[in-house]
Parts: sequence; structure tokens; C-alpha cells
Amino acid sequence: MKKAFKGMTKDMTCQGYQYEIGGTYTHPGKVVCCPNCEQVKKGEGGFHACENAIDVLHYYPPCNGTRYFDVECDGDIAQSNDDSKLACKQITVSAEITLMQLVERGVQTILERVKKIDTSKIKNGYRVTSVASGDQGT
Repeated sequence: MKKAFKGMTKDMTCQGYQYEIGGTYTHPGKVVCCPNCEQVKKGEGGFHACENAIDVLHYYPPCNGTRYFDVECDGDIAQSNDDSKLACKQITVSAEITLMQLVERGVQTILERVKKIDTSKIKNGYRVTSVASGDQGT
């Protein structure tokens, strides 16, 4: 099971599905992240969410009553190549969160990833490529 974040319209719908807090939903077809039209016709797809809360804003910007939720993704899971978006076989809507909570959790995720970097291996100097320091460092 993966914890993730999901955006929905103000009436708690997303891609034709009506959700409710506490509800668990199961996709009947093959799980494919961001399916194309032909795959959708075959019933492929799944319930989409993002592991990084900030990525949700790309798909559901804070306007027109957009609402945000903590969700749990289970079963088959397909990952996007573009960001932390995923598709899952089963999704449970755990709780509604505010935009501020969504942003805080996104920042928290980023900081957790930064803490995992082994800074003892970072070097400074001319044309270094591991950090943004030094002449022409990237």
C-alpha cells in the first residue's frame, strides 16, 4: 500500500468517478498510468494520485473549488515517467486536506529526500557537476 495525494472537483468527482471520504474503489481493468485513448477503450487505466503532494497541483490547480485528499493506493500500481503520479487498482479516500496542508506535505517530502543525500561525497571546485558551486558547476 502506498500513501498518496489526490485532487478532485468541488463535488468530489474525478474522471467520471464519484468519491466519498472513507470510500474504497476498485478499477476493473488493467492498471496503466496515463492511458492513451485506445487503452481507455479497452478498460485500461486505474485510479490516479501522486506520491509527492506538490505534483497534484499540476493536475488540479487551486481554483474553481478544487479539493485535495489523502489517499491509500493498493493492488497493482503503475508509475508515471514524468513525476510522482501513479495509477492503482484500488484506492481509498482517507481524509480531506487543505491546500496549505498539501503544500506542507509536498515540502516535507522534498526535505526528506534532501536529508538522504550523503554530503561527504560532494566536492567543490572547477567544473564540478555534483553541486551548484564553482566555476561552471552544475
